Amino acid sequence: MLDAYISSIAVDGSGNSYVAGYTRSANFPTTSGAFQSAPGGNGDALIAKLDASGSTLLFATYLGGSDFDSANSIAVDSSGNVIVAGSTSSANFPIANAFQPARAGPIAAFVSKLNATGMQLLYSTYLGGTGTDFATGVVLDASGRALVTGGTISSNFPTSTGAFQPAFGGNSDAFIAKLDTTKSGTASLLFSTYLGGSGEDEGSAIALDAAGFAYVTGRTRSANFPTANAFQSACASCAAPILEDDAFVSKLNPNGTALVYSTFLGGNARGQRLGHCRG
Repeated sequence: MLDAYISSIAVDGSGNSYVAGYTRSANFPTTSGAFQSAPGGNGDALIAKLDASGSTLLFATYLGGSDFDSANSIAVDSSGNVIVAGSTSSANFPIANAFQPARAGPIAAFVSKLNATGMQLLYSTYLGGTGTDFATGVVLDASGRALVTGGTISSNFPTSTGAFQPAFGGNSDAFIAKLDTTKSGTASLLFSTYLGGSGEDEGSAIALDAAGFAYVTGRTRSANFPTANAFQSACASCAAPILEDDAFVSKLNPNGTALVYSTFLGGNARGQRLGHCRG
């Protein structure tokens, strides 16, 4: 297992860089007053900020409980607050103003927000059902609310009323969820939907346009992955005997109730499937 890695980076308007990832090091360089200056155990998420010259560590903190935790994506709002999304197997992961204060399954996604100095946890929640769930991408809207994507094998992943796909497709699905990280409790889940067919599906990255439409990409092994106005309406690699992955690109409306478009994107190469592992 790696001792440390950086999985995501963001840059603010002043050129300061923010990184997120994972570390097993007991002496990772944290800063005075950091929210969590000591490791929780068995590997923690890490969040750090460097100035524009790269010569000064403005803040660095662990984020984790007593089991494995990893931050997979990071974003920064207009006030310099930091939002990270990832996965945790810790029952005591740090929580604040949470939509979901307890872990429901063995591995859960998480979404956490720290203030601009890295000293205070403003919001932190588990997100998931009774299976394995992980977040791989996060992006912020103009109001600083977080949209996340990832993967789930939970048939009871929390979805919202009117969601485009409220029910689990099967095997594993991508998900897209929007959380108001300025709120607490149940009001913080603005929408949440599955996105997947009967095979393996996983969201890997997410983006927003100025009108609030969400764009999600990832991988699918579902011949019946949801499509709409597609450039490529059939999965080139999902059907037997190939059973490989295609990419997908999907666009959802701002409240997560409908697909604007969704397309497969891929060929039919055999025997070249990349490995996928989310802790």
